[in-house]
Amino acid sequence: MSSSSSRGAWLASACALVAVLALIVPSRADSESASSAVRPAQAGYIDAGIQHTCAILADHTLRCWGKGLAGRLGYGSDATILSAAAAPPVNLGPGRYALAIAAGDFHTCAILDDHTVKCWGFGANGRLGYGSTANVSLPAAAPPVNLGRGAVAITAGTSHTCAILDDGSVKCWGNGSDGRLGYGNTQSVGDDEVPAAVGPVNLGGRTARAIAAGDFHTCAILDDGSMRCWGFGASGQLGNGGTANVGDDEPPASAGAVALPAGRSARAVAGGAGHTCAILDDGSVSCWGFGANGRLGYGSTANLSTPGGPVAIGAGRTAIAIGAADAHSCAVLDTGDVRCWGFGGGGRLGYATSATVGDAPGSLPETAGPVDLGPGRTARAITLGGAPTPSTPAAPDEGTGYTCALIDDGTLRCWGYGVDGRLGYGDQAQVAGTGFPSPGAKGPVPLGPLAGSLADLSVGIGASASQVSLNGS
Repeated sequence: MSSSSSRGAWLASACALVAVLALIVPSRADSESASSAVRPAQAGYIDAGIQHTCAILADHTLRCWGKGLAGRLGYGSDATILSAAAAPPVNLGPGRYALAIAAGDFHTCAILDDHTVKCWGFGANGRLGYGSTANVSLPAAAPPVNLGRGAVAITAGTSHTCAILDDGSVKCWGNGSDGRLGYGNTQSVGDDEVPAAVGPVNLGGRTARAIAAGDFHTCAILDDGSMRCWGFGASGQLGNGGTANVGDDEPPASAGAVALPAGRSARAVAGGAGHTCAILDDGSVSCWGFGANGRLGYGSTANLSTPGGPVAIGAGRTAIAIGAADAHSCAVLDTGDVRCWGFGGGGRLGYATSATVGDAPGSLPETAGPVDLGPGRTARAITLGGAPTPSTPAAPDEGTGYTCALIDDGTLRCWGYGVDGRLGYGDQAQVAGTGFPSPGAKGPVPLGPLAGSLADLSVGIGASASQVSLNGS
């Protein structure tokens, strides 16, 4: 289901694991969807839902592939697309192109070049923001979501959407259960009113520079580096030391902030089904919330209601991008290596076995080694997808998780559960795990001869996943 710091000039980029570096315009926030980065040049150009993946390519086109149920791919039908190369450009309207993309479970949203937002797919609970619960399968036929002003970052959860606007305020819409929208109630927004009709989320007088929606909760990094989380809190995923929901009968500003380690601030954030991970200002990774299957990375399955100490990602190593999904987490390190931990079923961790990582003292992310991305290849950004459990993050689906990474040469590697073509290789085969090829052996996801690669990475700035703005630091 992400992103980072905003000091210096405000520039705008886009959403998950790619970067069209020509698309830089004035803006003011960094953010994410489910994965994020410290220096988000590659931010927001790719994002993984539960059964579909979308990417903004170097030719400025937006392509989506995987299961097309409810029109979430944006092509006017429910047809499944197995190969990324077979995915045509999504029609966003005359002359329009996408700066950032966010994939929810059954819906997709994009920030366009004029900083308007369009959403499509399943419309229940108002998650599309059009004052209706109708499905939308053709973005070109839909008007912009009425937010009252331009958007610079976007993120999508299971059934809700949030955006950072150009003044640093946050608006959320869709399913209001558990307070995940942050308005002090559990009412849906966007089902019979537009998001502009509701005020901004009360962040206590602060503005947001990054935002991440988990399945049932939302977290924002504020302009002072502190964090606020709201929504479902039963597993401790809100990080304030409790397990109560926040935002259901109080605004996030009146609840405790995330209890970051003393002296630390947050630079990137990612939300999963029942847990949250962040990159701190010293490059360390901290996770909290539901601990089953080792998804927190601490060699334990215990829940944590406040951020834990540094996850062991390797001696002397720091993280530049972070991602979280239903039952696993991944980080891109300063070396470009990828480490993943949590439930290993279906190959979602990218290793040669399907073993779980991070659930026992002898099984830490640093001991798993790097994911094989191919000879000499490194990663710039990461996004994680896969189906959540029906009503609780307690037991992961046996195989539906998957991961995609933007590679340093502008190509894309995806691994894990391949059914419905979510990996984009033109088949439904699993990648990684016991008896299956590694991501490096599988090779790049085919993007088609006209689309070219995902990004021009010659500038060499860090990575992210589901943001609209980027800062040049």
